[in-house]
Amino acid sequence: MAVSAVAGVDSAISSISYSDRQLPEEPSVADISPERRRVRSQVRRRALAGRPSLGRQIFCPFGKGDVSSEEFCGKLQAMCRSGQAIPKERDGRLRIVFLVSPKALGTQALALRLMELLAQRGHECCCCRSGTFHWVEKIQPDFAISMLPVFDPPANVPSAQFWPLNISEKNGRFQRALRYDNIFYGTANIRKLQRMAARDGRKIRGLPLTISCKKTEFYGGPKERLVYYFPLWGARRKEYLAPLYEKLDSTGYFEVYGVAPKLKSCRGVVKDPNELLRLTKEGGVSLILHGADHLRNGTLSSRIFEAAAASTVVICDRHPFVVKHFGDSVLYIDQNGSPDELFRQIDGHMQWIRSHPREAVELARRSHAIFIEKFPLEREVEKIETFIREVLGKS
Repeated sequence: MAVSAVAGVDSAISSISYSDRQLPEEPSVADISPERRRVRSQVRRRALAGRPSLGRQIFCPFGKGDVSSEEFCGKLQAMCRSGQAIPKERDGRLRIVFLVSPKALGTQALALRLMELLAQRGHECCCCRSGTFHWVEKIQPDFAISMLPVFDPPANVPSAQFWPLNISEKNGRFQRALRYDNIFYGTANIRKLQRMAARDGRKIRGLPLTISCKKTEFYGGPKERLVYYFPLWGARRKEYLAPLYEKLDSTGYFEVYGVAPKLKSCRGVVKDPNELLRLTKEGGVSLILHGADHLRNGTLSSRIFEAAAASTVVICDRHPFVVKHFGDSVLYIDQNGSPDELFRQIDGHMQWIRSHPREAVELARRSHAIFIEKFPLEREVEKIETFIREVLGKS
């Protein structure tokens, strides 16, 4: 199934579909014999027979009644069938392609949120997964946005790079990002990138963004379960925190999403950002632990905004940004504590939340109000649209 194009879906994100589950998984070359590889290759070719080669790599979310995106979805389907380029109609709409890695769920979720809001503003958006960026030219976008500093900028297309962390200039990702003329950044510092580009006579334009999520209505339901999304960062940090996870796993109120097979509380990976927001809201309490790089460099996880948008009581380490902007609407823990100390602090907060339900709801209401006032993603999407039009010289 190339692109989900069933009209009348209830949400933009739920309309996305992949054919990955319908195709055989590619095993590691080191794990199988040459004969076995040959057989698997034949099976895969049969599975792909009659399917458009682009189908698994490009998708476009669209919402109910969103004519612009439905039309573009149909154009994508036609391109998959014919291999021809999609004609670009000069009607003021922007056509934007997001370059994503399917393994980086956080940045892919952000891309889907941005696509949903941009489509609501009438623009044509799609994602192109790594390994198929040669198709970008056929899509004929006005602008391309790389969600990770691991992709080269597409040829002949104005583009920008998301720059989530402060990375050393010796890192390959730094050198990759240096090839872009535009950088979208959060709390990271891009001055070093700009200085190095200036040595070559280039100018990098920066757009500061808050990586958050769209506005939500406040939900005053029960605050009883502690929701945590198991991170991809920091193998050493996760190993150090393993005793904390084990203790939380035995409490009965812990609910984990992500890849954490050793925890009985793990519910698995949730790729749909709207579904993750719903599950977080139903849990009622969010646990946020930033990685060492986040704390050392002052960069921020988007989880604080997701937690506030989901109307949850937030339990978080003392990240400077969270302390500054959310103040006493968040329950804090000492990130420098031992796993046992962290557990006692978290469990103490959970006991207070459960024994003071009204106060807990009011605490969640305050953090939600701060999010709505200062950090909705709709505001950032307007900034992105204005920036792109300035780059393109469009009104």
